[in-house]
Amino acid sequence: MCYNKKKNAQKEVLNMKKVVFHIDEMKNWSLTLGNVKNLITFYEHHDEVFQIVVVANGEAVKGYGKEDTQENIAKDILALFAKGISFHACQNALRAQQLEAVDLLEHIVIVEAGVADIVALQEKGFTYIKP
Repeated sequence: MCYNKKKNAQKEVLNMKKVVFHIDEMKNWSLTLGNVKNLITFYEHHDEVFQIVVVANGEAVKGYGKEDTQENIAKDILALFAKGISFHACQNALRAQQLEAVDLLEHIVIVEAGVADIVALQEKGFTYIKP
């Protein structure tokens, strides 16, 4: 969760922008992470309080791997994590891709089902984006 220190705590909770990005294809990692970075820049520029979650399912969970084949995905994920962005991986997709928790970057949250996680986040007021 990314808080702006200038606002009071009650206002932060009431006005927080909540966004969930959904990715299910490896080819979309660059676009998705670029969208996340652009949204952070926008929110920071406009002094907004925000929470962003990236949910990966399907083949895209490979992007969370320590041995990922696309350059800079891990670097970008770790940099965004340092800014308070959360990253969720679908357990079903991990099994399908023959990946385990030990194969993933640090700080990746494994959820039972990516689609159920997205539904739960939307029920909590998160706006859904699929680049």
